[in-house]
Amino acid sequence: TAPSSLIFASSISHTYDTLEKSHQLVLPENIEIGDFGVAKCSDDQQWHRARVIMCEGLDQIRIVFIDFGIMEVKSVRQFFPIDKYFTSL
Repeated sequence: TAPSSLIFASSISHTYDTLEKSHQLVLPENIEIGDFGVAKCSDDQQWHRARVIMCEGLDQIRIVFIDFGIMEVKSVRQFFPIDKYFTSL
């Protein structure tokens, strides 16, 4: 069987793919350093948990994908609030 971390990651990606396709993703009202959320990783185009670590200009943020340690710069329009269900593990 697959490790629980892979099942968890797959569940996050499936959930946010569904929200994206049905136009139900809601942008946060504001984003601050330290905020947790989700974003698509450029490496695999899957949704993963992320944390804002720095502002990069007017509408860009630097995030770290907390389950992998990968950092990316994203538009603030590519970072979404995380469902409370996905905050554990």
